[in-house]
Amino acid sequence: DPRVLAWDVINEPEWSVFGLGSWKPAQSVAPKELRAFVREATAIFHAEATQPVTVGSASTRWLELVQGLGLDFYQPHWYDHFESFAPLARPVAELDVDRPVILGEFPTKNTKKALGTILDAVKGAGYGGGFGWAMLSTDTATDWDAAEPVYRAWLERNAGIVAP
Repeated sequence: DPRVLAWDVINEPEWSVFGLGSWKPAQSVAPKELRAFVREATAIFHAEATQPVTVGSASTRWLELVQGLGLDFYQPHWYDHFESFAPLARPVAELDVDRPVILGEFPTKNTKKALGTILDAVKGAGYGGGFGWAMLSTDTATDWDAAEPVYRAWLERNAGIVAP
């Protein structure tokens, strides 16, 4: 369907990988198993669809887990609690990746950083773009109603884009 921008094979798989986000062997998979799944799923998506394929990584810290598996771009996420080991402003060039990188998720509520500051950091670090979490969610990290006008103004100022 042309309305699909990209396929996200799996979102934040690190939380189910033993030794990364999970320390419960019975509720985890090994990194090798996760990589095999992502590689196979990516190949299937590429065979069946024309859109690019990615994985939503919980942080830039774990991008190595999904590198070299045929993905078209990487999309790590950022939240305040990751700042100490995966700073938002860290240049993408330092990530040593083989594909473009967008910031696939960041909070639009309950963050110490103002949305404009986050967007400035995304641009300054060299990300190909950034997506706030989320438009329709009602969780504690979301306030799209407040974020939307900030996004629109930022885009107009920084990219010359006037959103409808």
